[in-house]
Amino acid sequence: MLERAHLCPRCTKPLVKGYYACPHCSLEFKNKVKARRLSVIFPGGGYFYTRNTALGIMDALGESILSIVLLVALINTIL
Repeated sequence: MLERAHLCPRCTKPLVKGYYACPHCSLEFKNKVKARRLSVIFPGGGYFYTRNTALGIMDALGESILSIVLLVALINTIL
């Protein structure tokens, strides 16, 4: 079965699967692992990293509101 060959947009050389930089011209691409880490650390961080600011803002607001609701519920349960 043939696989699709992805090309670097700068130098048009074939890219290596799983490697997030062009081996020929060193152009760096967005990394799934880094986006995942940022989304765990910051609400909406993965969306901001991939320049999806509208989704990042909506996600940050939603996660912040849910975190506040969870914190209030935990405080009410303890007291």
